[in-house]
Amino acid sequence: MKAQSGYDRTVAVHPYNPSGYNRNRVYPLLHMDEFLSIDDFKDPVLVRKYISDESDYEKLESLYEQKKAGSSLCLFNVTMQNHSAYDDRDYKFADPVKLTDISLQPEAEQYLSLIKMSDDALENMLEYFEKVDEPVLIAFFGDHQPHLPDYFYKNIMGELPDELSQKDAMKRYQVPFMIWANYGIKSSQIDKISINYLSTLMMETAGLKLTEFQKFLLDMYQDIPSISANGFYDRQGNLYGWDDLDEADEKLQEWIREYRIVQYNYLFDEKNRKDDHFQLSGTSK
Repeated sequence: MKAQSGYDRTVAVHPYNPSGYNRNRVYPLLHMDEFLSIDDFKDPVLVRKYISDESDYEKLESLYEQKKAGSSLCLFNVTMQNHSAYDDRDYKFADPVKLTDISLQPEAEQYLSLIKMSDDALENMLEYFEKVDEPVLIAFFGDHQPHLPDYFYKNIMGELPDELSQKDAMKRYQVPFMIWANYGIKSSQIDKISINYLSTLMMETAGLKLTEFQKFLLDMYQDIPSISANGFYDRQGNLYGWDDLDEADEKLQEWIREYRIVQYNYLFDEKNRKDDHFQLSGTSK
């Protein structure tokens, strides 16, 4: 990670069991210097049975305060507070969210109450980093929507999840994100972007060097702004499923072919891997 990012120290944080999703094995393979798990939190505030976002963000602030003056720090943090299920009847929220439609209770109320706590914790963290002297950039995003009962989605979307059209099904995978900095960056609203582009957008926003692969993604983004296992959108907002890829124009099909080749080369083709394509060179983008 140091060689590829230029950071002096890189730390992964997840306030839960280190073996989850093999994080204790994966993060070292991603060249993270350290991995902090539930074992590294002393007397945290718990929300239900999980470490709160408040305590999680305080850990990030502590890591920042511990770094050497003038050194750089990269943190990759995955929170745990809002994990399902949302049926804990014993936990009492100080400021619960109440829904007027009784048919959407109680799981949705518990989830939204958790989100309210997350919003407050995030506000506190941003206020903290807004006041530090060094430049700080934070990319914040959700990895998926909540696992709530099917009747919840039928109430808000009109159909059961298995009966949704492809367009409406894609909406279930939409999550908000933001890139925030304590210094002047250009403000913008992005209509569509998928997770594969997010790190590139973050590095471009920060003015950091890009790998050849990231430059490839920037070019691909101009024609295919969102792509996932469920399909992709073109620049005009047309949605394509993988079963109707041949209905897309040749330029889009070529992007998909090239993307698959690059992915295969990086993930599986160890003998012929183009390592320099995925590592930083000495030149800026």
